Amino acid sequence: MFAIVQTIVQAVCLLVLVSPVHNEQCDLPECYAEAKRLMESINDRVDACEDFVEFACGKQFPLFDRLSESNRMGVVAPTIYHLRLWGIRKILRAVLDEPLDNADHRAIKLAKIYWKKCKIVNSKDALEGVRSLFKQLGGWPAITDAWNDSHFSWMEFSKWSRRLGFLPAMFIHVGVNVDDVHQPWNPNDTIKLTIQRPVHTSRLVDDNLGYLRIAKFLTQSRIPEAKEIDDAFQFGREFHMLECGGHGAVHMTEMSIKILQELYPIVDWMKYLTAILTTNQRKNLASADLIIADTCFLTSFNDLFKRTSKRVQANYAFLTLIDDMFRLVRPELALAFAENQREREDICFDSTATIFAKALDIAIVEKIPPGMKAKISDMKHRIRGKTLTSILAIPWMDYETKMPIVNQMDGSPFVILAPDGILDDKYFNRLELLQTDAIQTYFIQINGFLVDHYYLQAGRPRNEYEIHGRNGESISFLDIFSPNDLLIKPDSLGKQIYVPAASILTRKILLSKELEFLNYATVGREIATALGISIYKKNWFSSIDSMKNPLPSKSMLNHFTSLESCYTMAFTQAGLEMHSAVLMFSLIGAAELTYKIIFDDCQFDDCGVTLPNFNYTPQQIFWMHAITSDCDRDLKYRYNTMLSNNEAFVRDFNCQFGSKMNSRNKCKIFT
Repeated sequence: MFAIVQTIVQAVCLLVLVSPVHNEQCDLPECYAEAKRLMESINDRVDACEDFVEFACGKQFPLFDRLSESNRMGVVAPTIYHLRLWGIRKILRAVLDEPLDNADHRAIKLAKIYWKKCKIVNSKDALEGVRSLFKQLGGWPAITDAWNDSHFSWMEFSKWSRRLGFLPAMFIHVGVNVDDVHQPWNPNDTIKLTIQRPVHTSRLVDDNLGYLRIAKFLTQSRIPEAKEIDDAFQFGREFHMLECGGHGAVHMTEMSIKILQELYPIVDWMKYLTAILTTNQRKNLASADLIIADTCFLTSFNDLFKRTSKRVQANYAFLTLIDDMFRLVRPELALAFAENQREREDICFDSTATIFAKALDIAIVEKIPPGMKAKISDMKHRIRGKTLTSILAIPWMDYETKMPIVNQMDGSPFVILAPDGILDDKYFNRLELLQTDAIQTYFIQINGFLVDHYYLQAGRPRNEYEIHGRNGESISFLDIFSPNDLLIKPDSLGKQIYVPAASILTRKILLSKELEFLNYATVGREIATALGISIYKKNWFSSIDSMKNPLPSKSMLNHFTSLESCYTMAFTQAGLEMHSAVLMFSLIGAAELTYKIIFDDCQFDDCGVTLPNFNYTPQQIFWMHAITSDCDRDLKYRYNTMLSNNEAFVRDFNCQFGSKMNSRNKCKIFT
């Protein structure tokens, strides 16, 4: 009798382990849609226990291959991630195409004005605009008849190009001292300037042939000669490589403008800087103000210019402007070379997204459905709480290792959807776009505005930074957070975790209670992964023999090195790239956590339902949903490794010992 009772109890316990939730079928329209999506993705001819990514995404991969073959050259290979990028682009283009509305945020209104004018520019008008601009600057010698070198000086060219919205960086770069990072800039600050060699050394092409083609495209009379372009090209190389003492060292020396004038009388520095700087800075500029100068460069400057003809100097200067006019902040030549309307609109959208990035951030935030931030916040609280309790319960980790990690987690705040105050951003208050059909006017206005902000460093906070080492030998800057990012991730120091608005908007968040558990398979798992990366970044080690940090402890090291899968990921697969191991451990731990929240804790009304006409358990649907949300053959190792080390996955799909998706000696984080 006792044996029978014992058998019954064991059977009940087994049922509880296998089916801890109610397996009721969901008949909501959203459930039919999810079943259809999964059926259009999985390939049930593939054994899920041999290659789960191929099983889950098997029908999507051939579709990606066909799209890749039909796409034009230069387009990235289709993946779910790239389709999401395209989706966010489509959403933003729809916003820009909407009529101007007085209720629009000012930044969005400016972005719409620029976009609408840019996309109707034809190549002929863009070309004439470039020609007109070149004439204002004295003409490009390579394509100008009877060019007179007496009308050219590098100082005047720099000043006039500045007035036309260019950064005067082709000869002497006047910049902002970015090393002075101890406080935010204020528009009224006296800024310590740098005077140095041109800092933008990248050329449009690697040889003179590209510039020769552009010259032939622009000319209306004189046929350009290859030698002229080549001479200018060579001068630019020599100019950027100026050395003193034969060592190529950069000697940045602090001095007053007065001393600069006495030691390096290349130009009247007060007049030159007055012409380059913004109105606010001109008022406060004094000869006693300090600058930081590249004295090696300035010492060699005069000698090079004395032995170089003005014609070569001028040709070089126009090559620099050509480079600028192919960049997205001023795509005048890019539009002139565009072959059709689709290409022009692509250029204009990329330009709008670059110049008005803050405006498009605001547009994305405004598209988030009401209540979504609260939903993501609730998910974050559950995951953080589960992580804390799971860390405290890890059997192989000692107390001395657990508590610092738990304490550090309290200092990892989440930024959900967007930074605080984004809708109150005043960055574009100083930009006023005149209503005009001449896009060239906008280019001058916008680039003048951007250059002013380059010098003022106004309208945005300083990047946060952290100094490493006793003597401050290195500085790490935090990544700038944009609501348009698609990845949920920690900042570069692991201090904050970002959940950008676009990462939510571009995936189908399931709103019904019956399917809410699947959100933990995607967004929830990514949040848990980001939290794991944050923890590992603070506590990782460089090698087994060299531990610069107090964490991890010997017990933690012993655990990882005793498990073949963990050891392989930490020291063999990743090699010197320790961030790869950090990512894998975080993925494995995140999968464990989010599964436990749903199927062990079951904190939802319906935390496990089956889908109509889809013969899979809730647990199996959870894993399918997780992988089909990021189908990409290049990520196959990542996700198959994550799942093959998960006991719950192996049990849910009944993967036999020895199958590829049932790793030996599993690397388990929380068990």
